Amino acid sequence: MKLKKIQTKKLKTMTVTTQVSMFILIMFTISCISSRNYSVRNYDIDRLSHEFQDTLKTKNKRVTEIEIIFTGNLGGEAIFEIENGAGRFKKVQLKGNINEIYRTDWYDSQCLIRYIPKGEINSGNIQLEYLLR
Repeated sequence: MKLKKIQTKKLKTMTVTTQVSMFILIMFTISCISSRNYSVRNYDIDRLSHEFQDTLKTKNKRVTEIEIIFTGNLGGEAIFEIENGAGRFKKVQLKGNINEIYRTDWYDSQCLIRYIPKGEINSGNIQLEYLLR
């Protein structure tokens, strides 16, 4: 009888511990998901017909990574250059249906990008979703 009481008490303790652990895990997951607030830039054909520069910014003071998602379509070919802060550029080639992701370590609250059309651009729109975290 005494053994049965001990086992029941252990089971109740384990159940409470499991419930607390699950609660902590769920709250952590929710906080991670909600911290992924992407900023969005939309570029239409009027802008895509010509070379331009833009600066992606965040108010976050402690940035360690950048992620840029390129989506849309382009009637022609172009390049987005992403300056890494040391004067070097990463080039992302764009053509036709676009679905590209660029992600790397990053230690600045802003990022300079350059758009360079290669020849005539006759249609298109591009959306950039970016996150400096």
